[in-house]
Amino acid sequence: MEVKRVDLILGLSFITFALAVYLIAPIQASGYTFKGISPAFFPRILTVMIMLFGGLLSIQGLRSRNDEQFELGKKTMVRIIIVSVTAFAYLFIIPWLGYIISTMLFMMAMLMFYRAKKLQIIIISIVMPLLLHFTFTRIMYVVLPVGYLIELIIY
Repeated sequence: MEVKRVDLILGLSFITFALAVYLIAPIQASGYTFKGISPAFFPRILTVMIMLFGGLLSIQGLRSRNDEQFELGKKTMVRIIIVSVTAFAYLFIIPWLGYIISTMLFMMAMLMFYRAKKLQIIIISIVMPLLLHFTFTRIMYVVLPVGYLIELIIY
């Protein structure tokens, strides 16, 4: 598959993705508000930044006089599809398994997919979700999903 003006296409893709997340974030993060900051605050800041950089990348693609072609091989396309499907699956299992377990499984799957060392996989997939959970819940007071199945077991 040959693609011309890669910067333009990637920039528009980033803008589209960020706009979708920007519109969905308030729905997903409704409820608890702490000192005027809702859980949708940080996702919205990040998506605005992604839209801004996507716009700059698109402008760069439009202004470029170089019509270089970029070839996506079959192997690359398969890898993109696998990562995309895994990311969407992660989004769908968060409500069921909660943030911590879902993120551990997602990170483990991605690190294994990219052939990280076993010790790195174990450390990163356990430490990072716990560190992020602590940061969001204890420092920023953002409530993260516990998960329906986890609630059934605990409560």
